Amino acid sequence: MFSGVIPTTYLNGTLNVVQFPAWFGFMQQEKSTDRHLIELETHCSLKTMTIDRKEFNLDYLPVLNFLLNHYLHKKNIKTCLELMNNYYLNSDDLQLIFSMTSYRKLNLHNNELDTKIKTLLRKSLEKQHHRTPFKQININNIKPGLVGAREDDDDYNMTISDDDNKENINPESEMIKPMKPHPKRRRKK
Repeated sequence: MFSGVIPTTYLNGTLNVVQFPAWFGFMQQEKSTDRHLIELETHCSLKTMTIDRKEFNLDYLPVLNFLLNHYLHKKNIKTCLELMNNYYLNSDDLQLIFSMTSYRKLNLHNNELDTKIKTLLRKSLEKQHHRTPFKQININNIKPGLVGAREDDDDYNMTISDDDNKENINPESEMIKPMKPHPKRRRKK
């Protein structure tokens, strides 16, 4: 279109319009980062008492990343576990902290840990009782037949009175006569 009006030697580069796939990718990455930040901030909220997740991102995450990396590179897993217990962090939170505070463009990605240290940390986390300020649900223990109210809910044990059943009866169904049972046939002698 432009080459008919202006020769292509004068045109170079791209048009300055919003490129949807790139914009969509950036927005999706920003939303997932916000979701992870909210999750981390709620896990640490009893210890940090932060007001804003931006404050948590700028003040706490770099320090937590540095301390956890320092302890794990020195193979001091006990101190790392104490720090994680103090801030109510689990192993998934640890991975989120490492991924959110690694800046590859600035070459600040010192988060590469040895796999032996990671497995040792994960096993030691599984061995000890890990405190969490939130309820962890084991999906494998949920009964597949229960949809809606659970046994521990108040609505599950609620009984229905007979008066409610009488209101729901259709008047046409009352007019239908019930069938008489067939008489028993006598045996012939």
